[in-house]
Amino acid sequence: MTAIVTTGHCHWNVIDRGDNGRPVIVLLHGFTGCAAVWEEVIDQLRDEYRCIAVDLPGHGDTRCSDNVDAFQLPVVADQLAALMNELHIAPAILWGYSMGGRLALQYAVRHPHTLTHLVLESASPGIADESQRAERRRSDDALANRIQEIGVEKFTDEWDANPIFAGHRRLPVEKRSRMRTLRLRNTADGLGLSLWGMGTGAQPPLHDQLPTVSIPTLVMVGEEDRKFTEIGLSMSAVLPNARFRIIANTGHSAYWEQPVATVACVRDFLGDTAY
Repeated sequence: MTAIVTTGHCHWNVIDRGDNGRPVIVLLHGFTGCAAVWEEVIDQLRDEYRCIAVDLPGHGDTRCSDNVDAFQLPVVADQLAALMNELHIAPAILWGYSMGGRLALQYAVRHPHTLTHLVLESASPGIADESQRAERRRSDDALANRIQEIGVEKFTDEWDANPIFAGHRRLPVEKRSRMRTLRLRNTADGLGLSLWGMGTGAQPPLHDQLPTVSIPTLVMVGEEDRKFTEIGLSMSAVLPNARFRIIANTGHSAYWEQPVATVACVRDFLGDTAY
């Protein structure tokens, strides 16, 4: 089932697959993605879990206020909590990738009682150093302006050429084409608002709050993603109930590059959660 669900100023596009009687796993995509990027993951998990994937604000068919304040990570986390309440799916497992992982961590800090497990894939607690954070904010702002200037199609081709997605170039042409098609569902305005509100430069750093996140947490990274391997190790050392895992032969987006191995890692972490 795919439906539009309204909470406050957000009209969420929601993919809902699996038996309502199963434990719920909520899937949050990264920047330029959409709910449909999780199709291969959902296909593997839907017999064990009820899988909920959403288009995040600024992406796909989810529509929110055009006010950038509505795209701030704490605001989006609270709107996500309202969505989960509307769908009657709490407590749930939350799996976030990259930008979605940063949102998942923000959510876990603000709404821990609504979660049973947390999966952070290629995620970050933000930038602690104020000057470095300001520099990243300027970079995010420039990228948002670039998207407005050249449009989504040209930007999508530039974004795919980013070295962080080098692993995508080993994938079959059909799968690479599928990702491009999904990215083209986005709009320049939506992606710009997402960067201005939810970009790494705008993210409130959460390093001090990590010791308070007692939910069982899987910190997962791709073997070839050295930057996020370092970040993941640092987070795992501070999170009180964390397990750190590396997915072999993959880069930043393990769920897309190696979906079978990635799901196997998550299954192992969740253990007997499914029934």
